[in-house]
Amino acid sequence: MGTQKNTTISYRAHWTRAQLFLALMVLLSTCARPRTNPPYITTDNAADLQQIGDITITPFYASIWPSGTPGIAVIDDDRVHVYDLRTLTEQILPLEGTQTVTFTPSGDILAVGTDSGEITLWDIAGEKQKTLTGHTVGVSSIAISDNRNQLATLDLSKKVILWDLKTSRADTIIDLSSWPTVHSRLDGIQISPDGHTLAILAKAESTILKLWDIRAGEPLHTLKLEDSPRGFYDLMFSPDWDKLAWVSGGTVQMMVVDNGSVGQTLTHEDSLNEWVFSPDGTTFVTRTAETIAGNFTGVVKIWDADSGIARHTIAHSDFVSAMSFSPDWQHVVTAAGFGEIRIWHTGTGQETALLSGHTDTVWALAYSADGEMIASASETGHVQLWDTHNGNTLANLSGPNATLIDVSFSRNGDWIAAVSDDGNITLWGISD
Repeated sequence: MGTQKNTTISYRAHWTRAQLFLALMVLLSTCARPRTNPPYITTDNAADLQQIGDITITPFYASIWPSGTPGIAVIDDDRVHVYDLRTLTEQILPLEGTQTVTFTPSGDILAVGTDSGEITLWDIAGEKQKTLTGHTVGVSSIAISDNRNQLATLDLSKKVILWDLKTSRADTIIDLSSWPTVHSRLDGIQISPDGHTLAILAKAESTILKLWDIRAGEPLHTLKLEDSPRGFYDLMFSPDWDKLAWVSGGTVQMMVVDNGSVGQTLTHEDSLNEWVFSPDGTTFVTRTAETIAGNFTGVVKIWDADSGIARHTIAHSDFVSAMSFSPDWQHVVTAAGFGEIRIWHTGTGQETALLSGHTDTVWALAYSADGEMIASASETGHVQLWDTHNGNTLANLSGPNATLIDVSFSRNGDWIAAVSDDGNITLWGISD
């Protein structure tokens, strides 16, 4: 899901989320007891949730966590800490000069690049799996395919290496030292989910994306964002990589990846606060504000990504502070004003439920992986759990006396974490 920011090419959560959820790894060292096969959180036992960790952290240099997975890594100075949420253990990798870290989507393997150019792969138990040698200067970006067969690395000399992880060999070396100009910088790389395409983002006079055919070992084509008066925020691929969305101010420019042709333009009255593709790539959703019946108010717009037609504009009585989608994308839950939470059907744009309980701003929402529950995190440090079928409150969890800016369920549903704006992390689970 996108947010208003400059970013490299990746599906990223909010920057505050990426920066502050790193604290979860510190949390593990505060929870001394191991939890083997902890109970799942359900609508039946949500009232039994207990706080199992509470810490305050200092921001680190960088962190990586595929949201909800058991593996978390953080760079503290040049050390890499790896944490396993399943066993509540911490490992410090024996490395120096760490520059970048990247997890596999499953969160169980970590790739680390150093300022010497060495690439190493580790499991979350801290055991080294592979060493890849090919770069001679610092590694600035790493990407791993979903099938874990391909790995791409980018160094400070603008050399890209494509690796076969089964053989640990470098299949392709791409020299981009003069692309798009000698003095331009490369901002990041990403591999398509099927492992067939590499995308390389460059910043020069304009924002440019080079696509590379990994199997053929040759370039495909180059996509360019035309100059925009409001500047480049982000780019986002649809999950199948058929479409590319350039985000700039209140404008989303769609582009067809196969041939680089320009698609539809989605225009908004105000700047975008959040944006996301549906899992099938046919729908693009934005959170913004616009004038409705003479009032400037928060809206969620549901767009047809192919035709550029706004299927639904979901208007609210105040600014929209958060939104989250059910796993099947049939519903979206939104928060507006001072604790107004509503569930909407994405197909019709109609309201299906009103969740009443908060009296202050809700800054974060999250669905559980099974779609049965919604968690809402508020300005006064409370997390409420809701039954998505009847709108009833399942639990009211007291966190720190600070504004909560994020909330998340683990992917297998055995804990809930909330992050406050002062760096406090609170974790709840079913005590065993």
